[in-house]
Amino acid sequence: MKKLVSLIAFCFCSVLLFAQGNVDVKGKVTDENGKAIANVEVVVKNTTQTVKTNDQGEYTVSLPEGKYVFKFTRLSYGTKTVLAQVVSNTELDVALEKIHNSKTSRR
Repeated sequence: MKKLVSLIAFCFCSVLLFAQGNVDVKGKVTDENGKAIANVEVVVKNTTQTVKTNDQGEYTVSLPEGKYVFKFTRLSYGTKTVLAQVVSNTELDVALEKIHNSKTSRR
C-alpha cells in the first residue's frame, strides 16, 4: 500500500512539473493586407505540435520554453518558416503572401 501511495504521489508531482514547464505561444496569421487567414497549418518542427488557425487567424500552442522552428502553410499562400525563442507570454504574429498564378491565354 505504501508503494502505491508513493507511486501515485510521484505521478502527480511529475504531471505538475511538466505542466508548469509549458507556456502558451499565441499569435495571429494575416495576409499582406492585414486580413486574418483561417485554416493556416502551424507546425512546430521536431515536436508533435500541429494546430490550425481559427476564423480570426488566431492560434495557440503549448510548449516548454526554448527555441523552436514554426512552419506556417496554407493553400494559395506562400509558406513561412520562423525561428522563435519561446518564453512566458510569447506572441508570434505572421503575415503570409498570396500566391498569384499568371495564366497565359491561348489564341
